[in-house]
Amino acid sequence: MSTTAIAWLISYCYLMLRGLSKPVFVLCAYLLTFYAGPQFWWWGGPLVAAPVRWNLVTAISLVVISLVFRSDAVPLKSRDRWFMGLLLLYILNAWAVHNFLAVEPVRSYKEFDILWKGVGLAIVARLALHNLKDLNVALMAIMVLTFWVSYEVYFNGAGSMIHGRLEGLRFPGANASNGTAILVSMSLPIVGYFFIVNPIPYARWIAFGFSPFILNVVLLCNSRGTYLGLAASGLILVLLARGKSRKHAILIALGGVAAFLFLARSEQIWERLFSINATSEERDGSAQSRINFTKAGIQMIADHPLGSGGGAAFYSPLGFSYIAPFGQPHPRAAHNGYVNIAAGWGVQGFLLLISAIFVSATSTFLSMLRLDPRRHEKTNFLGACVLAAIFGQLVSTVFGDYLDGEWFLWLAAFGLVYSSAIDRLLQAERETEIEESQEYLETESPDELWDSPLNPEDRYSDRNPVFTQ
Repeated sequence: MSTTAIAWLISYCYLMLRGLSKPVFVLCAYLLTFYAGPQFWWWGGPLVAAPVRWNLVTAISLVVISLVFRSDAVPLKSRDRWFMGLLLLYILNAWAVHNFLAVEPVRSYKEFDILWKGVGLAIVARLALHNLKDLNVALMAIMVLTFWVSYEVYFNGAGSMIHGRLEGLRFPGANASNGTAILVSMSLPIVGYFFIVNPIPYARWIAFGFSPFILNVVLLCNSRGTYLGLAASGLILVLLARGKSRKHAILIALGGVAAFLFLARSEQIWERLFSINATSEERDGSAQSRINFTKAGIQMIADHPLGSGGGAAFYSPLGFSYIAPFGQPHPRAAHNGYVNIAAGWGVQGFLLLISAIFVSATSTFLSMLRLDPRRHEKTNFLGACVLAAIFGQLVSTVFGDYLDGEWFLWLAAFGLVYSSAIDRLLQAERETEIEESQEYLETESPDELWDSPLNPEDRYSDRNPVFTQ
């Protein structure tokens, strides 16, 4: 057994043992099996040979531990119930479409199997995270594991460069260069959060050291959709950050651009980047084919609005019939998450999934608005980073079949955890203000209160302790 496999096993056992008292560590163990699944890496042979399905065992353990510690969690709010209800309806709809409308049942079953497990994990993740400290631990795990992927690429030669793009890395639900780029890019707003806020000891220096390697993997994947997604993330971060955090967000955006310019030395990167806004005469074959396939997908949705089963666009015979006129010789992916979901699970499935993500994003945004940007600058910045990651994924998936990617739903769950934590924070502050006001009233007589040096008009302002409650 290699040193890497031994380190993986020790880390896994440690996290599972810590999880016996805190569910977030079992979630971290699950993230370990996702990013560093032994079946996907060169060192994983001995672990794969063991009679253990690491990912499945960890997921079941997470469900059990989350339910055991449910009494320690904050009661679910209506937004949480809406989120979970919409996702459960999404699963139910996918089940119905698969059983009654699927034109390629074998392929559809594989897609449905991945779908319900990913959605279930998102719901359990919401139950497993109880506060901002738990959320910080989960985000740190994502950042560290993403760096580990980049370490394998940079130092151990994981993957291979094919036609100027990093290929060969595999994750559950994410394959090839586009999947790797979207998954890895999700961590960059998280890196920015740890660098600016430093919520865990030495997190700033860890984030600073990790960021070049993570960004380098994104560049090696050379995905146009991910480039646009990162631009959207940076824009959202600058727009939503408040107070001094906005200056930090601008610095992060400028630093990201500088790092991109320094690392992007390949001509192929610039060729693909400039091809995003190319005219119809200038587009390369890949860009033009995506436009053609998107049009074909929209037509397929119009003809079969209730869906045709998982992977129907365009791996099924029905889906292939829509792209064959464009000279496509064999079935292939839609390379558009919105088209893929709507064509596969129907317009109703698409609306259910988007509604669940909307509930999370809206809750996160409204919670941020309730914060005082001067008193809660760091907490506000965390919300901005979560939303930046969500919007970055929404843009990136225009170029990839990853709208229902498992990691995307993690972000939605994180947004709800953030909203719940803000509720508790503001409630605690209100209770503290009331207690301080009562203590003040008990120590001062009414005449002394009115004879205070405050101006008459200040008696009804926030500066008068009598009215702070």
